[in-house]
Amino acid sequence: MFERILAEGVEKKVYEDPDNPERVVKIYNYESSSLPEVKSRYHFGKLLHILFPDNFPDIHLSGQKNDKTATIIAEKRERDSDHARMSELLNKPEALNKEEKDEYDNIITRQESAGLGHDIVQKLGSLGVKFDTLARNFSRQESGQDVYLDTINTWVYLRPTDTDGLPDLNQKKYLALNFDELALTTQIEKLVGENQKRQAYMHLERIKALAEQERTEKNSGAWGPF
Repeated sequence: MFERILAEGVEKKVYEDPDNPERVVKIYNYESSSLPEVKSRYHFGKLLHILFPDNFPDIHLSGQKNDKTATIIAEKRERDSDHARMSELLNKPEALNKEEKDEYDNIITRQESAGLGHDIVQKLGSLGVKFDTLARNFSRQESGQDVYLDTINTWVYLRPTDTDGLPDLNQKKYLALNFDELALTTQIEKLVGENQKRQAYMHLERIKALAEQERTEKNSGAWGPF
């Protein structure tokens, strides 16, 4: 079905969409946590694209296959030569030799010197979003803009802390949205077009509804001990 693989990692493979070369298909290698979580990634991806279209590809689908693995279809963005070479080195079946390790380290040093992804880290940091900031998840476009190519979780599970500020293992985990809602709505209000604002708020409301569905299913025991 998919012929041209663009990237491969521990958690997923990324293919060119055979029906549309302007899109990519991300197929995850492991069972997804839940259907609400998979659906929420669509709305979070859409929301981030509306807020920062230069930095986040548009997303067209986030679904779950029969085997519970997730599939995401997103806009294809160009990968710079460093990103392509890093993917090639990381996906080698055998261990890297010294020359390849040095090459990889040199790419990282070059990217850090160029400030790759720093603008995205600042933008999402201001919204309280936690995400994987490893260099391999970013690529610099010909326009000079950086793009984030990985998927960002919509929510996380945390435990209440004890008196020492450490996770209390005797307490059940709780779902926390992976953003500061006040900061996010403030950013939405900065959008110029009213239609964009309506779309952004619609995706935010869908995220909150899916989070509530996730909480209900977890608390009902639908996903086993938690």
